[in-house]
Amino acid sequence: MARSLLIPALTVSLMGICAAQAQPLASTDVQSQARLIASDDKGAGDGSISADGRYLVASSTRLKGQSSIWLFDRKVGTWRQLTEPGNGDREPAISPNGRFVVFISDRKNRTDLWAIDTGSGRQFALTEDSAEEEYPAWSKDGKQIVFTGGPWKERNFYTFKIGQKDGRILSPPTPALTRTGHVGACNFKADGKLICHVYQGSSGDLIEVDPITHKERRITRGGWWFYKPDVAPDGWVAVTVIGGDGEMIRFMPAGGTGDPLPSPAIKGSWPQFAKNGRELIFHRTVNEGVGLKLLDLQNGNVQTLEPAGKLGPSAAISPDGTLVAYCRVEGDRSSVRLLRIADGKDWPLQVDESTCNPSWAPDGKRLALSLRKDGHWAQAVVGTDGSGLRILRDGSGTEWQFDAPASWSPDGQKLAFAANTAPYESDLFVADLPSGAVRNITKDTWFDEGPTWSADGKSIVFMSTRGGSWTWGLFAIPAAGGEARVLVEPDSIERRFPQLDGDGTVWWIESDLCLGSTYLVRRMADGSTKKFYDLPGAAGMNRTGNGKVALLPISRQRVEYWSLPMSSSHGSRSP
Repeated sequence: MARSLLIPALTVSLMGICAAQAQPLASTDVQSQARLIASDDKGAGDGSISADGRYLVASSTRLKGQSSIWLFDRKVGTWRQLTEPGNGDREPAISPNGRFVVFISDRKNRTDLWAIDTGSGRQFALTEDSAEEEYPAWSKDGKQIVFTGGPWKERNFYTFKIGQKDGRILSPPTPALTRTGHVGACNFKADGKLICHVYQGSSGDLIEVDPITHKERRITRGGWWFYKPDVAPDGWVAVTVIGGDGEMIRFMPAGGTGDPLPSPAIKGSWPQFAKNGRELIFHRTVNEGVGLKLLDLQNGNVQTLEPAGKLGPSAAISPDGTLVAYCRVEGDRSSVRLLRIADGKDWPLQVDESTCNPSWAPDGKRLALSLRKDGHWAQAVVGTDGSGLRILRDGSGTEWQFDAPASWSPDGQKLAFAANTAPYESDLFVADLPSGAVRNITKDTWFDEGPTWSADGKSIVFMSTRGGSWTWGLFAIPAAGGEARVLVEPDSIERRFPQLDGDGTVWWIESDLCLGSTYLVRRMADGSTKKFYDLPGAAGMNRTGNGKVALLPISRQRVEYWSLPMSSSHGSRSP
């Protein structure tokens, strides 16, 4: 006999169903059964729950815009600060008994695992090496920790034993896999084995790993992007599935191999079981557009535009500076609208499908945009009156998502855009509008985004992680194809949305999480650099045709922590 997982108002019976062929569940609305635990307008990442469900630990930038670790006591409903800001403390995981919190920190100018005693406040290092650790998690009995470490895309899972009373390391970190590669995060099962996320190509998979024998067992069949799994005491798996609809939590039957059940599905990420599997804790990252800022780059004047409704992540100012095209979000649908700056008049772009990410053609008569088609985002162009809609490239038959702003060539004949082509990978494309031909500009394992044509039309500038170790750099590549050259050297500062003027001036948006700042930056051809304003929440940047006015959409991120009650009963399944 095996136990089956029961969600309120939804019974899962496995009697007579083999684990590899579990049948779909009846559809039910579990979203309405979830309850909000806590919300943080400055949340910076994932949370972790104690075994009894009382304590939630998370990172937050609420102090000075710099990440630190905070503890939420659900019994009294208050947050308590555990670490000071300024060290990049993040990715906390609380021990099952709530005694210790292990987290990632950049102290001593390197990334290591640290821990804090939640009672005494004592903080101490668990690792001191050159490897970049991330994603720590505790075993169900609190006697071991697993984390991910090693060079980018040559990583492994490591486990070590830890004292439950003093937090002392009882064994050196030992690799769980006999190989290194593209690996994500792990969690312990009740039997001490690991369930982990690995990825290769266009999908991520779950594997079970015995950290002692290093034996692996593949759990999923591929075709999905699985991430951050956890296992209930009865063996059921909750996992984040990332796709065109964002991050969804789905379930897999105990001991099975294959695809997750189609329902229930919960909007959220990083599921964790608490209260012996009777509660599921997860979080949602909510990004809300709150306004648009116009910056006069000559006199420094700032004008705030606040269109009605919830704004999407992107907006664009027309070449003549009179109109703004922006994205409004209503439920699961988004639409592009036009706003006249002079009098505030606002009207929709007449396109039937869900649209976002507008970008103006140089003649001001057409827009490039992302369009939702058959479950995928496609790259399209349309007249400003809604006529002449034309799809240039879509993701049908692939996992590609063309869900980002595009850039027009100065002559209006070509369009450069990016697409997510694999986990942590994105390529750049150029479409020739007269012929409709689309070709790759980059085709590799890096993450390239935000392409913009140079003023002379000869190059495309973009952000890329090709510096390695997930660093951010700015590059330029010939529009005809070839080798990319460095404009701004890669490092840990997030630099995005570059633009290259005819005189060699480079513009970009720069965010420093440790300093809690976001700037519009200009670097002249002679290397002199100036930062314009501090613009928290700036999510993009584009300028008028003469380059004198910049438009920056401003977004606000909120992290919400949710609880879904669950219960358990006995069921059975065939061997």
